[in-house]
Amino acid sequence: MTGTPHVERSRDGLPGENLTALPAEPGVYLLLLRSDLRAERAYIAVYGVTEEFSVEYRVINVLEATKTGVVLSLQHLHGIGRSSWLQMENNIRGTSSLFADNLTKAYGMELYDEQGMPIGYLGIEKTQENVFAEQDIQLLRETAEVVSAAIVKPLKQFKE
Repeated sequence: MTGTPHVERSRDGLPGENLTALPAEPGVYLLLLRSDLRAERAYIAVYGVTEEFSVEYRVINVLEATKTGVVLSLQHLHGIGRSSWLQMENNIRGTSSLFADNLTKAYGMELYDEQGMPIGYLGIEKTQENVFAEQDIQLLRETAEVVSAAIVKPLKQFKE
């Protein structure tokens, strides 16, 4: 990635109406989200479908944005089932809400395609604040919509 992506902002500092002005690269969205929320990291787990014995969603890719850029990460989690991924995320979020101050705070949500099928998970971790403000969660939701659209096209091509 070269250059700084342009994002229109509204008065409150959140992305404006023109979210489609963002480049269609999920990594760019992660960098912007991490920067906007002053987070330690933002990440996307992308699901793929296996049909060996029954239809099962598995993590096929994990992109992570940190202060140093966007990388493929968590290689040891590739292939983990969707239910295991979600359980791990719930455990992390539950643990982080029990303790105060120095422990990382995590928040995330699942991503869906137009038919409502799960395609991934968007998460963020912060250490500076104890809670996520409503505007943080709203920005995460808006980013989730845009990232879902950016992920759907390559997944459709992968299935064909």
